[in-house]
Amino acid sequence: MSKLAEPLKIYPQVLENVCVTDKKAAQNDPAVQEAVFKVAEALGDTGHIQVRESGTKSVVCVMVEAMTTTLARSMLMEW
Repeated sequence: MSKLAEPLKIYPQVLENVCVTDKKAAQNDPAVQEAVFKVAEALGDTGHIQVRESGTKSVVCVMVEAMTTTLARSMLMEW
């Protein structure tokens, strides 16, 4: 297993919960989709952004994964 995991890179993640009144509307908002696209484009293959609805609260969870915690926080603040 250790040989299989060698090429795996673990990046730091930063999570922010954004309070919303309508989770579906927030996910479908063009400005939100554009912001997600811009962060994903800026990170390229060196990171990841995920936006999902909370199953229990009126929040949208935004997670950014990047090569450094500083970069992840920076990308999250741009979002």
